Amino acid sequence: MEKIKVNPDFMIYTDEEKESALNCLSNSDSSIFVGNTISTFEQKLANYLKAKYSLALPNCTLSIFATLQTLGISPNDEVIVPNLTHASSIYPIIMSGAKIKVCDFQANSYYYDIESIKKLITPKTKFLLACYLYGMPLNIQEIQDLCEKYGITLIEDVAQAFGTKINNKYAGTFGKVGCYSFNDTKMLRIGEGGAIVTNDKKIFEQIEHFRHVGEVFNSTKKSSVSSNTTYRDLLFNGLSNDGKGLNLRPSPLAFSTGVKRIDLIDDYINKRREKLQLYVEKLSNIKGINFISNFNISNISDYAPIALWIVLDNNFYDRNRVILGSINMGIPIGSFNYNTIIKNDYFKNYIINKSDTLEQSQYIRDNSIFLPLYESLSMEDIKKICDAFKYVIDNYKKNIDIFDESVYDEEISYFDGFYLMRRRRLKIKSKF
Repeated sequence: MEKIKVNPDFMIYTDEEKESALNCLSNSDSSIFVGNTISTFEQKLANYLKAKYSLALPNCTLSIFATLQTLGISPNDEVIVPNLTHASSIYPIIMSGAKIKVCDFQANSYYYDIESIKKLITPKTKFLLACYLYGMPLNIQEIQDLCEKYGITLIEDVAQAFGTKINNKYAGTFGKVGCYSFNDTKMLRIGEGGAIVTNDKKIFEQIEHFRHVGEVFNSTKKSSVSSNTTYRDLLFNGLSNDGKGLNLRPSPLAFSTGVKRIDLIDDYINKRREKLQLYVEKLSNIKGINFISNFNISNISDYAPIALWIVLDNNFYDRNRVILGSINMGIPIGSFNYNTIIKNDYFKNYIINKSDTLEQSQYIRDNSIFLPLYESLSMEDIKKICDAFKYVIDNYKKNIDIFDESVYDEEISYFDGFYLMRRRRLKIKSKF
C-alpha cells in the first residue's frame, strides 16, 4: 500500500471571522479597556454553556491559577489531581505553594477511581481538579457528590472538552469553576485564549478583580475594567486594589474571531462526530484495538471529540511500533508524549503520595494512541487513515519497510502538540 497524503492540522478562518478581526483593528479595539469584543464573547460563552457568568483570560493555565488564588489556596492545602493530565494543569497548583495528591482511574478508562480518591482525602484536602481529555466525558457527577460530601471545592479543567455534555449538562458547569482553553488545537479555536465560567457571583467578581491587578473603584469596590462610575467618583475617590491580582487581561484581537466562531461551534462539533462515527464503523472489532471505555457510541451526540482515543492491548501490540508504522504510512497519530504526573521528575517534589503505583493510569498512558478529527480532514481523508491504519495492524508482525526503525533518529518534521506526521516521501514496496 502506498503512503497516504492528508492535510496536517491548521486553522481555517471563515470570511465572517476574518471580517470580525478586521473590524476589531479598524475600531482600535486593542485592549479590554475599549470596545466590546471581550464582553460580547463572554456573554455568548455564558449563554452557550448555560452558566451565569464567564470571564475571558489569556489561557486555561492562567484561568486555573486565577481561580485557585481567588479561592484562597495556601501552602498547607492539598489538591487532588488525576495522574494523567498535562503539566499546564499542575503548575498553577505548585506555583501556589500547595501540595498534590494523585489519583488513579478505573481499568482501561479515564473515569476516576472514586474509592482511591476517598483514601487520599484528609482535613487538608481543599480542592479537586478534574481534568477532561480529548473531549471524553468524566464520571463528573460522582466526583461532584464526593466533593460535596467532604467539603472539597471542585474545579474543572475543560481545556480539551469544550462542548462535551454529561446528562445534558456541559462539562465545566458541575464544579465551582470551569476553566477553558481556546488555543489552535482545541475545539473552540481562536489561536490562543482561555476563560472561566461559574454560577457563583462572588467568585466571578473575585476573578474579575484578579485579572486586572485587583484594581477596583474605591467607592464601589467594583472592577475598574468591567464596571463603570462617574467622573466625580473617580476624581474624588479614585482607585484602590482589592486583594490579590495580576495582569491577566485578554487580547480582544484573539477573541474577535471567537465572537463569530462560537455561533457556529455546534456545526464544527457535529462534523467531528461524523468523522468519529466513521472511525468506529471502520475500526471496530479489530483484535487488540479498543476504544477508551469512556466512549459509548450510543452517546456520541454528547461528545465534542478532539480525537479517536484507542487503547492498545499490550498483549498484542507495542505502542511505539504501531506509531512507527503509522507515521511511515502518512497517518497523523498522537500519543501521551508526557509521562504520568507521579513520574514527572519535577512534580515529585510536590506529590504527597509519590510512592503509590497507580497502575491503571500508567497503563492508559503507555498504550494509548490517537487518530485525528480536525477540520482540515475530509471524510475521504478519514477513510484513507482507516485503510492505512488497518494495513499497519495487519502487517504488524512482518518485517516490512513501514517498521524501519531508522525513522526514530530523524528530526521531527511535524508535531502540533497532539499529532506526529512524517512529511518526507517514503517508498513502500509492500502491496495489498
